[in-house]
Amino acid sequence: MIELTLAPGLQVQPLPQRALYWPAEATLFVADVHVGKADVFQASGIPVPGAVNAADLARLSALLACTSAQRLVILGDFFHAAASQSAQVLARLGLWRRAHARVEILLVTGNHDLHAGPPPADMAIVACGEAVRIGPFHCVHAPEPNPPSYTLCGHMHPVAILAERAGGRYGTRSARLPCFHVGTRQMVLPAFSSFTGGKSIVCRPGDRIIVTTGDEIFEAAIG
Repeated sequence: MIELTLAPGLQVQPLPQRALYWPAEATLFVADVHVGKADVFQASGIPVPGAVNAADLARLSALLACTSAQRLVILGDFFHAAASQSAQVLARLGLWRRAHARVEILLVTGNHDLHAGPPPADMAIVACGEAVRIGPFHCVHAPEPNPPSYTLCGHMHPVAILAERAGGRYGTRSARLPCFHVGTRQMVLPAFSSFTGGKSIVCRPGDRIIVTTGDEIFEAAIG
């Protein structure tokens, strides 16, 4: 387990499943869930495995269970598009929500949410607008150039490119892996959805990169 100290007495845990846990407040943060993205692609005639969304919701259920989180904060882009709110997707999501009825869920508005619209009222997912203050955290969807306090966000789908010298005829191998881009004033979470692309990060002095394989998590050396 990796524990990050963001300020005196403020510890959080980046998790291999692409989520951030704040133990002191039993709060789980995720970004860019993109519910219904696979269904939108399928409706457009693009073959995408239908199990993608179900697998992501199952992973989120497992996280809520293993952390015993009482609050879930979604840092934008919950639904992928307006077409994501189909009867089939909402029925699946409704079953998931009822299984976690005890959990308070807050949604920060992201760019996809502006087009997809808010979740139905019976989902009991509270839309908080484009920013919400949760304890010491300024929670938004996209990174801000001058955050007012320590900021948690998503939007960028950050990935780290890791190179490994294999030697011999194999030459140099590299891998692109989701990561937490941890700055001195702001942290960008990896996209929670397993059906997203990624943007390579650009580091600044003082940054830390926490990489996840999905099963393991580790800090990558910079430079």
